[in-house]
Amino acid sequence: MINQIELLEKLGIAAFGNAWKASLADTLKIARPTITDWTTGKKPIPVGVWRDIQKIIESRLMGLQGALLEIKEQRHLIIVQEMNRKGKVYLKGTLPDCLYSMTDDEIMGLLAAYKEEYLKCSTEYPNDFFADLATIKDAIDFNICIRDINGNLDLCIAEQCAISYEKNLKLAQSFDLDQIFLIDRVKELSKG
Repeated sequence: MINQIELLEKLGIAAFGNAWKASLADTLKIARPTITDWTTGKKPIPVGVWRDIQKIIESRLMGLQGALLEIKEQRHLIIVQEMNRKGKVYLKGTLPDCLYSMTDDEIMGLLAAYKEEYLKCSTEYPNDFFADLATIKDAIDFNICIRDINGNLDLCIAEQCAISYEKNLKLAQSFDLDQIFLIDRVKELSKG
């Protein structure tokens, strides 16, 4: 037989943490002492409360899932802001902004497309250096580092990628390949 008091406590803690009694009472719009009466057995737990608690947990779960998705998709921007605040090297401009707006999966898809394009170009033109691809690769690598995609947040490597990006961007610009061209190249690669 289920112990309703233990279940109430378990669900309350799951929904609100250790200070669950007051939060549950406030959410159910009941007097706070009522929760204590339920947990001490002084009063029985009304049957309809379980449906309300289920709705509360489902709502909080949806909110937490949304928050988790938000932090997953935005944490790299927080890291870039912190690098900027600390005066560290980071990528800025229209091409980096384009990549920052991409999801982790899109970045990994772009990396795969880059590898395929680089292999094709280096096979056709083995003695050439591709400033556009080198610049894009540095931007991808920077994003991978700050997004912690490989499970190892390494800002030192990210800074090295940013320095290499700036160098390759200057080289690309000397060939009249501006950031708009590089964004178009990213879009072309992404469409594959």
